[in-house]
Amino acid sequence: MLSRKCILRRDPPAGLLESDKTDRSFEFRVIKAMESRPVPVPKVYWLDQEGRWLERPSMIMERVSGQPTPLPTYPAGGDPVIRQRLAPQFVEILAHIHQSDWNALGLSFLGAPKRGTDAAEQQVALWERTYRTNRLEPLPILDAAFRWLRRNLPSTDRIA
Repeated sequence: MLSRKCILRRDPPAGLLESDKTDRSFEFRVIKAMESRPVPVPKVYWLDQEGRWLERPSMIMERVSGQPTPLPTYPAGGDPVIRQRLAPQFVEILAHIHQSDWNALGLSFLGAPKRGTDAAEQQVALWERTYRTNRLEPLPILDAAFRWLRRNLPSTDRIA
């Protein structure tokens, strides 16, 4: 009998932004493409984008061993031993991601912004539109952040 450790990732019923549908297929396709790179991603096995089987969009993926970060960032107050061990791994993995040829990996569906500030402008516009369309209440700090981001768009000569 074959046995695998898997993770079921199911969209939460609600969050900061209340949207009709999460496009979990983007995440699924990116993870699938990165399986061929030296990046620790799980193998993805199944996607239910519409939530037909489990009430909300979900996917099943392999469980990857390792140390998850305790928080999305590495706060100054975090365990220094863990921070020292994870920081070089984090940088190495990020470098592999940025060296990847997204077009060769079949990720052109994500769009191909032009060089200069176009990529940053597209991302700021996407997240501001998402925020304004789905916000549950006004958040002035996010309004200020979007204004600052539009005034300080970084420029690039290579899309990664």
